[in-house]
Amino acid sequence: MKLLIVMLSSFGDILQIFPAITDIQKQHPQAVAHWLVDEQFNEIPNWHPFIQKTHTVPLRKTKKTLFSLKNIQEIIKKKHQLTLENYTHIIDFQSLLKSALLIRHLKKNSYGFDKKSAIEPFASYFYSHKIYTNHPAKNLNLTQRAKQLASKALKYSQNPKTIDYGLSTHKKTKTSQPTILLHPGTTWPTKHWPDKNWLDFIKRCLNENYNIYLSWHGKNELKKYKGYKKKYPKIHLLNKKKSPPIEASSLTDKLETLKTVDCVIAVDTGIAHLANALKTPCIILYGPSPYTYCAAIGEHTIHIKSSIKCTTKCNRKKCSINKETSTCMENINVEEVFKQLKQTLKQHDN
Repeated sequence: MKLLIVMLSSFGDILQIFPAITDIQKQHPQAVAHWLVDEQFNEIPNWHPFIQKTHTVPLRKTKKTLFSLKNIQEIIKKKHQLTLENYTHIIDFQSLLKSALLIRHLKKNSYGFDKKSAIEPFASYFYSHKIYTNHPAKNLNLTQRAKQLASKALKYSQNPKTIDYGLSTHKKTKTSQPTILLHPGTTWPTKHWPDKNWLDFIKRCLNENYNIYLSWHGKNELKKYKGYKKKYPKIHLLNKKKSPPIEASSLTDKLETLKTVDCVIAVDTGIAHLANALKTPCIILYGPSPYTYCAAIGEHTIHIKSSIKCTTKCNRKKCSINKETSTCMENINVEEVFKQLKQTLKQHDN
């Protein structure tokens, strides 16, 4: 068997199908497995030991550069390369038009969600084998959908309770004071927990003598968190010069850093899903995300959801109630998050 896995983006979604890849590995350990991914996330598939090769396409770059000729030529070249690989099975876990169109010329051996199950129903037209699981809005998590798709495509039974990301996991050595990593950043404005909440939370942690590290990405986040540090000098901004831990110059560096901390507090973003996959104790704050579909599944992960009812149908980058901030994220109480942190630390200290 020669298999092509298709999941182009994003960080968290790619990680969430790792358990399905582990299932395939257990059923077909001799199979050759490749992965088609957006070049921005090319490191991630290689973390799974079953993946021997990645193929990258510059989709996000093409979108940002208004479909430049060079990037389009790269995509066409990649499609030709995929043809030469002679895959026996191609499984599109993303089932969006952009992923389906990339493999439409391989239609004879392609598997994807049918029109009732795919996020974008028209994508199912391009698969030779259309598989029914559940519509993403009908209370089935992405990880479980992926496990169902893989098992039905390759005709094996799977246990929905077995969630194995295939990664070497948390290896924190015990220290006198807990090390807490905070990751406030996200690309969606509606997923941001307000600065005043983060600062209140940091103050409570410092009062307990916790070691606080802030993970950042990009100049804007660094500038903001320098403001945090000015208010609370004892916190640490992760950077390339301090080790351990270090600010990740690559996603793989982030992986190694997350293995060494006592707990991660983050909004719904890739770092939170990575902490979950590594079995690092993690508290994830959910606001507008479609929770039943995208929540990270793991025994060491706690979910704190906003109680605002509109979050169940939102999934928007801009809040329809408050244009300046995110109403649902403001609703998440600092005291609740801090109480959960203390409970988590106590549980994993025993």
